[in-house]
Amino acid sequence: MESSEVTNVLENMTDNCREIKKVARFKGTLVFTDVGSRQVKWYNPSTKKVETLAGDGSEGAQDDTEKSCSFVQVHGICSVSDILFTTDAAAGKSSL
Repeated sequence: MESSEVTNVLENMTDNCREIKKVARFKGTLVFTDVGSRQVKWYNPSTKKVETLAGDGSEGAQDDTEKSCSFVQVHGICSVSDILFTTDAAAGKSSL
């Protein structure tokens, strides 16, 4: 088995991520659910920056725009073509 170097790009309990739950590839980036901050975030490998994609960080099950929606326990995430799906385990909702 050939060894290769591994680079950590995301880490729990940092300014960028409190608790990563699930990760998916989306439009050339990595998107992930951060249950600790109740947000969906994305990591851009070109800029090496993490940005909030959805969720205002408050606890709730509010459907609204990307930045003003809220999650109770944002959990799952997956992408199909250019559509991103998330699930909120505690609220029992699936969102686009």
